[in-house]
Amino acid sequence: MNKTLQKNQFCFLSTLLQKLLFFVILLYTPLLQAQTSNQLWDAYKLNPENHPNIPNCSFAGYHCGEAAIPNVSSTLYNVKSAPFNAAGNGSTDDRTAIQAAIDSAGKHGGGIVYLPAGTYKLSGLIHIKYSNVVLRGAGTVSTILDFSKSLQTSYGDFIYKYGATNNYLWWWSGGLVWMGPDDTFDGSGKIFRPDTIIQGWEYWRTTFITNVTGTYTRGNRVLTVSNASALHAGQKVIMTWQNPADKSFLKNVYGHAATEIGIDNGTGGVGNCLGILPTEYTEFQWAVEIASISGNQVTLKQPLRLNIQTNWSVKIEQITSIIEESGIENLRIQLHAKMSHKHLTKPVDTVGGWNAIYLNRSWNCWVNNVTITSAEEGVIISSTKNVTVSNVLINGNEQNHHSFACRVGSHDNLFENFTVNGPDRVRHGINTEYFSSGNVWSKGLQKVGTFDSHRAMPFDFIRTECIVSNDAGSSPGGGSGAGPYVGNRVVHWNIYQYIDPMYTLTMASSRGGDDTYEPKQYVMGAMVGIRGVLLNTSEGESMPLGDKGTIVSDEGLTPTIVNLYEAQKDFRLNVTSMPSLFTENINANALSIYPNPVKSELNLSYLSTMSGSLRISIINDLGIIMEEFTEDVLEGDNQIILSPKITSGIYLLKLSINGVSISKTFYKI
Repeated sequence: MNKTLQKNQFCFLSTLLQKLLFFVILLYTPLLQAQTSNQLWDAYKLNPENHPNIPNCSFAGYHCGEAAIPNVSSTLYNVKSAPFNAAGNGSTDDRTAIQAAIDSAGKHGGGIVYLPAGTYKLSGLIHIKYSNVVLRGAGTVSTILDFSKSLQTSYGDFIYKYGATNNYLWWWSGGLVWMGPDDTFDGSGKIFRPDTIIQGWEYWRTTFITNVTGTYTRGNRVLTVSNASALHAGQKVIMTWQNPADKSFLKNVYGHAATEIGIDNGTGGVGNCLGILPTEYTEFQWAVEIASISGNQVTLKQPLRLNIQTNWSVKIEQITSIIEESGIENLRIQLHAKMSHKHLTKPVDTVGGWNAIYLNRSWNCWVNNVTITSAEEGVIISSTKNVTVSNVLINGNEQNHHSFACRVGSHDNLFENFTVNGPDRVRHGINTEYFSSGNVWSKGLQKVGTFDSHRAMPFDFIRTECIVSNDAGSSPGGGSGAGPYVGNRVVHWNIYQYIDPMYTLTMASSRGGDDTYEPKQYVMGAMVGIRGVLLNTSEGESMPLGDKGTIVSDEGLTPTIVNLYEAQKDFRLNVTSMPSLFTENINANALSIYPNPVKSELNLSYLSTMSGSLRISIINDLGIIMEEFTEDVLEGDNQIILSPKITSGIYLLKLSINGVSISKTFYKI
């Protein structure tokens, strides 16, 4: 080739690369300079499918957050009526009667299994193994399910041996109210183990449909498959990524090339990752709905959370057993856990397996308005999709292991309006682990416990508008072979830390709740509007060393966007406001509440546009008016002091005068 031509081509390419580089820098400058929550939000709106730090979690919850939990009206199966004849007297064993009602509803296509007011004594688990079945009580005060035996007592040892170590699985799986397909148990009533993997029995069970062809980056929705003839719009499927021993898939989930060497060499406490590599963990499962089909082109309802490369052999598979449209609501579960609980030791009859609710392989299901008393595990979800857990109170003074656990490839689930208030100690707190993604914790109050990412690289999740204790009796956890603490894009947004002085237990491994506001503990995430705790710049634990690209914003401030999940959902659905119990109708200059959170006195500054009698309503998260006050106000600025007699939680303060109302949320601690 002519040397002059070569030189001209080189100059042309060099100039082109310079222009491309300038364009890239120009494109990303607003993101790199974004230091306020408003700037971050503006950058997210420009690229919601693939923002580098903020995941799109707007699909979390029942029916992707696009529908409220239904008030199901269908055939009623009253457990106290014939042929079931439950007593509900607190002494008769009603387990057989309640299970018969559940089975009858399920075999007839679904229905409401209704438990009228009463205390139902139960000697073993009850199993919701059908779609379209709702277990409904008469309220958390009126209907009590009182379990007399733990899972350990009822079913004996449930052990997985890993090397020389016995793992007692009741410590973190199963529940006395169990929702999941019938094939979970064998003919003798024991857990059916389809393989020898520690939690293989919890995975989605599938059969092959087709291969995905080509390579794709995170954020894409449109894929080409080798044969789409067995696919259709609206179909719920599982996409699988093979997880090779070269750790390339793990690095894809981790998402930070500059520090990923820590996954290779195990520094920073990452370890050898053997628990998340073959043969222990062979493939990643992601549940997703198909939006449309055109030839062999498949459009997904939501964007990919991970890249697709040919060496990961991505497939689309059919779900063989699933629970849909079932719920647990309006009741209290009374358990009898002991403070003698010792972390992960061999269970005995009185300690081990006091787990309340367990959902497995369930899609578009819910737990709503439930109180759980004296449990080791509150609510566990495992291999679930679009489940909403709402208005759940964890109380009783025994020790929790996990208050809420989100495990084993659970995607796009929503925990909202939850309260942990009563246990003397929570070993961990609100948990997520094992490659779960897209999950949201919103409007929660933890008077004890911490934010627990339990290793095995959960990613793309949001905790927003929460109060957390991070007391010294709690700590994150996870197995030593389970690799990094989290994967990429974890966001803490509008989080307030408050340690109640009544909780005085300590634990050597606690780290004092550092994981809430510790940027180096997370990778390509965001810490926005964290209050009540100082920024921790240490390296953290179980993560590769170094700065991993997590953004810190609005230090010590309340972000303008109060709830990131709700803002994302509203933005995706193209609405300015969603009808919601806690939707605030407020001019920022008209009403302020201080302090917020509120301890005893509630101080209001109210700028009124008229004189008259002002009605002040305090409404709880179920829409019930807890207290009302009347104050005479004048046009202009009014200062009002109230002393509400309400328990800890999240409330809506509503002010009404002459048909005009405004509202604002506040926390009571």
